[in-house]
Amino acid sequence: MMFPSNSPRRVSVRQQQLGAAIAHIARHNQWPMYIIIWGWLTGGLLVFLYFPIAAFFRNPLSTQEIVLIPFTALILFCFVLAARIGMWRVFGVEDIVVENGRFSWTRTALFWRRKLELPATEITAMRPSTPWHDLSNRVEFIAHGRLYRIGDMLRRDEAYELADALTRAVKPPNEKETPL
Repeated sequence: MMFPSNSPRRVSVRQQQLGAAIAHIARHNQWPMYIIIWGWLTGGLLVFLYFPIAAFFRNPLSTQEIVLIPFTALILFCFVLAARIGMWRVFGVEDIVVENGRFSWTRTALFWRRKLELPATEITAMRPSTPWHDLSNRVEFIAHGRLYRIGDMLRRDEAYELADALTRAVKPPNEKETPL
């Protein structure tokens, strides 16, 4: 293990009768730190963009200031992307339910909610993804020819445990697992 993780467990898996499984991935425990960093970065962005944005409100707008439009748009796009990732890191919670041949995966981060429901038989492969650096351990599965990733920054043992429980719940006991 390259970077040892002393963080508490975030994954809880309950196996039920008839092969059903319920898994819950809690949010990161460092959420106060992420909120403070998020606030500082937002304040820094506002200070940084004050001059390019103030130039748009001058009368008349010169051609030299028009070149600031792509720069400002790029900075705002990067900020929105970073804010989305930050919101997921601070408030992201995932719930996975495999029951009665249905796979249901719900991801929630404040007001942003995404849900995927599909028949469990359409999942062709499932495996833990644990790179050498241990910073982005997760579980990957393929359904409808598309790769999906469950979890973010899990501990290595949690990724293996979650992949094993979901594989057992999705695949019938007599079927072999397809490699990813």
